[in-house]
Amino acid sequence: LNSGEEITYAFGLIVNTNRGLRTVSHSGSWVGFRTYGIRYPDQRFSVVVFANGSRSPGRLAAQVADLYLADQFSEPEPPRRAGRPAPPRARQDRGEQQRISLSPTQIREYPGFYYSDELDAYAIVSTEEGALTMRLGMHSDTMTAFPSDTFRWRRMSIEFVRGSGQTVSGLVLQANRDSAFQFSRVR
Repeated sequence: LNSGEEITYAFGLIVNTNRGLRTVSHSGSWVGFRTYGIRYPDQRFSVVVFANGSRSPGRLAAQVADLYLADQFSEPEPPRRAGRPAPPRARQDRGEQQRISLSPTQIREYPGFYYSDELDAYAIVSTEEGALTMRLGMHSDTMTAFPSDTFRWRRMSIEFVRGSGQTVSGLVLQANRDSAFQFSRVR
Protein backbone atom coordinates (compact mmCIF):
# COMPACT_ATOMS: atom_id res chain seq x y z
CA LEU A 1 0.00 0.00 0.00
CA ASN A 2 1.05 3.65 -0.28
CA SER A 3 1.65 3.60 3.48
CA GLY A 4 4.20 0.80 3.12
CA GLU A 5 1.90 -1.72 4.84
CA GLU A 6 1.86 -5.09 3.06
CA ILE A 7 -1.36 -7.03 2.49
CA THR A 8 -1.95 -10.37 0.77
CA TYR A 9 -4.64 -9.11 -1.65
CA ALA A 10 -3.33 -8.03 -5.08
CA PHE A 11 -6.01 -7.16 -7.69
CA GLY A 12 -7.89 -10.43 -7.36
CA LEU A 13 -4.88 -12.56 -6.47
CA ILE A 14 -3.89 -13.65 -2.99
CA VAL A 15 -0.10 -13.52 -2.63
CA ASN A 16 0.81 -15.48 0.46
CA THR A 17 2.68 -18.52 1.78
CA ASN A 18 1.54 -22.04 2.57
CA ARG A 19 3.65 -24.09 4.97
CA GLY A 20 6.73 -22.06 4.09
CA LEU A 21 6.26 -22.00 0.31
CA ARG A 22 5.29 -18.88 -1.66
CA THR A 23 1.80 -19.04 -3.25
CA VAL A 24 -0.40 -17.05 -5.61
CA SER A 25 -4.08 -18.01 -5.59
CA HIS A 26 -7.52 -16.95 -6.78
CA SER A 27 -11.00 -18.25 -6.08
CA GLY A 28 -14.42 -17.60 -7.50
CA SER A 29 -17.99 -18.75 -7.67
CA TRP A 30 -21.07 -18.05 -9.73
CA VAL A 31 -24.51 -19.69 -9.98
CA GLY A 32 -23.52 -22.98 -8.37
CA PHE A 33 -20.01 -23.28 -9.83
CA ARG A 34 -16.93 -22.89 -7.66
CA THR A 35 -13.29 -22.58 -8.66
CA TYR A 36 -9.93 -22.31 -6.98
CA GLY A 37 -6.45 -22.03 -8.42
CA ILE A 38 -3.17 -21.93 -6.54
CA ARG A 39 0.34 -21.60 -7.91
CA TYR A 40 3.59 -22.38 -6.11
CA PRO A 41 5.92 -20.29 -8.32
CA ASP A 42 9.23 -21.50 -6.85
CA GLN A 43 8.19 -25.15 -7.34
CA ARG A 44 6.68 -24.45 -10.78
CA PHE A 45 3.55 -26.27 -9.59
CA SER A 46 -0.13 -25.31 -9.89
CA VAL A 47 -3.47 -26.85 -8.94
CA VAL A 48 -6.80 -25.70 -10.38
CA VAL A 49 -10.16 -27.07 -9.19
CA PHE A 50 -13.42 -26.52 -11.08
CA ALA A 51 -16.45 -27.79 -9.21
CA ASN A 52 -20.17 -27.58 -8.75
CA GLY A 53 -21.55 -28.68 -5.44
CA SER A 54 -18.20 -28.72 -3.63
CA ARG A 55 -18.16 -26.51 -0.57
CA SER A 56 -14.42 -26.09 -0.62
CA PRO A 57 -12.43 -26.38 -3.84
CA GLY A 58 -9.59 -24.65 -1.95
CA ARG A 59 -9.41 -27.55 0.47
CA LEU A 60 -9.36 -30.03 -2.42
CA ALA A 61 -6.52 -28.09 -4.07
CA ALA A 62 -4.60 -28.12 -0.76
CA GLN A 63 -4.97 -31.90 -0.54
CA VAL A 64 -3.50 -32.30 -4.04
CA ALA A 65 -0.62 -29.94 -3.21
CA ASP A 66 0.00 -31.87 0.02
CA LEU A 67 0.52 -35.04 -2.03
CA TYR A 68 2.87 -33.55 -4.61
CA LEU A 69 4.82 -31.12 -2.42
CA ALA A 70 5.00 -33.13 0.83
CA ASP A 71 8.81 -33.26 0.82
CA GLN A 72 9.19 -29.54 0.07
CA PHE A 73 7.09 -27.94 2.82
CA SER A 74 9.23 -26.34 5.54
CA GLU A 75 6.43 -25.74 8.05
CA PRO A 76 3.86 -28.14 9.59
CA GLU A 77 0.29 -28.25 8.40
CA PRO A 78 -1.93 -25.90 10.44
CA PRO A 79 -4.57 -27.62 12.58
CA ARG A 80 -7.95 -28.09 10.88
CA ARG A 81 -11.04 -26.54 12.38
CA ALA A 82 -13.26 -29.14 13.99
CA GLY A 83 -16.84 -29.16 12.76
CA ARG A 84 -18.85 -26.32 11.32
CA PRO A 85 -19.48 -23.05 13.11
CA ALA A 86 -22.67 -22.70 15.09
CA PRO A 87 -25.36 -20.84 13.16
CA PRO A 88 -25.37 -17.16 14.10
CA ARG A 89 -28.10 -15.52 16.11
CA ALA A 90 -28.91 -13.61 12.92
CA ARG A 91 -30.79 -16.70 11.77
CA GLN A 92 -33.48 -16.18 14.40
CA ASP A 93 -36.91 -14.99 13.34
CA ARG A 94 -36.35 -11.54 11.94
CA GLY A 95 -40.05 -10.76 11.89
CA GLU A 96 -39.88 -9.57 15.52
CA GLN A 97 -36.59 -7.72 15.23
CA GLN A 98 -36.52 -4.07 14.27
CA ARG A 99 -33.92 -2.54 12.03
CA ILE A 100 -31.66 -0.16 13.87
CA SER A 101 -29.57 2.85 12.90
CA LEU A 102 -25.92 2.87 13.84
CA SER A 103 -24.05 5.94 15.01
CA PRO A 104 -20.88 6.97 13.14
CA THR A 105 -18.87 5.62 16.10
CA GLN A 106 -20.61 2.22 15.88
CA ILE A 107 -20.18 2.07 12.10
CA ARG A 108 -16.38 2.47 12.47
CA GLU A 109 -16.18 -0.84 14.39
CA TYR A 110 -16.97 -3.08 11.40
CA PRO A 111 -14.97 -2.11 8.26
CA GLY A 112 -12.08 -4.40 7.38
CA PHE A 113 -10.93 -7.44 5.42
CA TYR A 114 -12.40 -10.77 6.55
CA TYR A 115 -11.17 -14.16 5.29
CA SER A 116 -12.91 -17.56 5.22
CA ASP A 117 -10.65 -20.64 5.15
CA GLU A 118 -13.58 -22.80 4.11
CA LEU A 119 -14.56 -20.61 1.15
CA ASP A 120 -11.04 -19.34 0.53
CA ALA A 121 -12.58 -15.94 -0.01
CA TYR A 122 -12.34 -12.42 1.32
CA ALA A 123 -15.28 -10.29 2.41
CA ILE A 124 -14.52 -6.58 2.42
CA VAL A 125 -16.67 -4.45 4.72
CA SER A 126 -16.46 -0.70 4.14
CA THR A 127 -18.49 2.48 4.53
CA GLU A 128 -20.08 4.36 1.67
CA GLU A 129 -22.04 7.54 2.32
CA GLY A 130 -22.42 6.69 6.00
CA ALA A 131 -23.71 3.16 5.41
CA LEU A 132 -21.95 -0.19 5.80
CA THR A 133 -21.41 -2.16 2.61
CA MET A 134 -19.91 -5.59 2.02
CA ARG A 135 -18.19 -6.94 -1.06
CA LEU A 136 -17.89 -10.69 -1.48
CA GLY A 137 -16.72 -11.94 -4.85
CA MET A 138 -18.50 -9.94 -7.53
CA HIS A 139 -21.31 -8.90 -5.19
CA SER A 140 -21.37 -5.61 -3.33
CA ASP A 141 -24.37 -4.25 -1.45
CA THR A 142 -25.45 -2.24 1.57
CA MET A 143 -25.90 -4.02 4.89
CA THR A 144 -29.02 -3.52 7.04
CA ALA A 145 -28.35 -3.38 10.80
CA PHE A 146 -30.31 -5.27 13.47
CA PRO A 147 -29.62 -5.57 17.23
CA SER A 148 -26.72 -7.59 18.65
CA ASP A 149 -24.17 -7.17 15.82
CA THR A 150 -26.48 -8.83 13.28
CA PHE A 151 -27.02 -7.61 9.74
CA ARG A 152 -28.78 -8.52 6.53
CA TRP A 153 -26.76 -8.50 3.29
CA ARG A 154 -28.38 -9.49 -0.01
CA ARG A 155 -30.61 -12.34 1.22
CA MET A 156 -28.14 -13.55 3.81
CA SER A 157 -27.69 -13.01 7.55
CA ILE A 158 -24.43 -11.84 9.07
CA GLU A 159 -23.35 -11.84 12.68
CA PHE A 160 -20.16 -10.07 13.66
CA VAL A 161 -18.11 -11.85 16.31
CA ARG A 162 -16.26 -9.94 19.03
CA GLY A 163 -13.01 -11.04 20.61
CA SER A 164 -11.02 -9.75 23.53
CA GLY A 165 -11.66 -6.13 24.38
CA GLN A 166 -15.00 -6.40 22.57
CA THR A 167 -13.37 -5.57 19.22
CA VAL A 168 -14.82 -7.14 16.09
CA SER A 169 -12.68 -10.21 15.29
CA GLY A 170 -14.74 -11.92 12.59
CA LEU A 171 -18.13 -12.58 11.11
CA VAL A 172 -20.39 -15.53 10.35
CA LEU A 173 -22.28 -15.48 7.06
CA GLN A 174 -25.51 -17.51 7.06
CA ALA A 175 -26.11 -18.28 3.38
CA ASN A 176 -29.10 -20.56 3.92
CA ARG A 177 -30.53 -22.80 6.63
CA ASP A 178 -27.70 -25.29 6.48
CA SER A 179 -24.70 -23.16 5.49
CA ALA A 180 -22.87 -20.93 7.95
CA PHE A 181 -19.41 -19.72 6.93
CA GLN A 182 -16.94 -18.24 9.39
CA PHE A 183 -14.67 -15.33 8.39
CA SER A 184 -11.75 -14.08 10.50
CA ARG A 185 -10.78 -10.44 10.46
CA VAL A 186 -7.34 -10.11 8.86
CA ARG A 187 -7.21 -6.31 8.70
